Amino acid sequence: MSFGSSATEESLSRIVLLVATPLNEHLNQILFKLGATVPSTAEPIDWFSRKNHSLPPISRYVCFARHLAVGVVDTKHWKDSELTLLEKLLKARYWEHQGSKSCASTCKMAKCGKPGDCGRWNENSIRSIEAIEVLGEIDKSDGTISVECER
Repeated sequence: MSFGSSATEESLSRIVLLVATPLNEHLNQILFKLGATVPSTAEPIDWFSRKNHSLPPISRYVCFARHLAVGVVDTKHWKDSELTLLEKLLKARYWEHQGSKSCASTCKMAKCGKPGDCGRWNENSIRSIEAIEVLGEIDKSDGTISVECER
């Protein structure tokens, strides 16, 4: 899958990832308080592996009581066989999925601030990832993605 591009930017090559993490009180207070913290069935991730295909796909571990975020990592890092999965994902930028703009009841508090903001995740946040789906490639900058997320 290939996403749209912006002709005004330098040529970038980046991999788009959908990442799933367990819910916690900071990500969604309502579901957390209702006890919707479903235990994971995903196999533990070997964070020292250098093989991208060893990441468990979200489609194999579908659970709706999960926090989803979109990550973007430069293709050169994603394909670098010298980097571990942890190192690759530490280089990524993440945009939090916060639901619709009209749905204030979800109480999500993003790791990266307001909707449209992106940021790097710390090692603990990366290690909380249970599954990843590679969505495709994109050639947009962080700034362009953030502007489009705010629309």
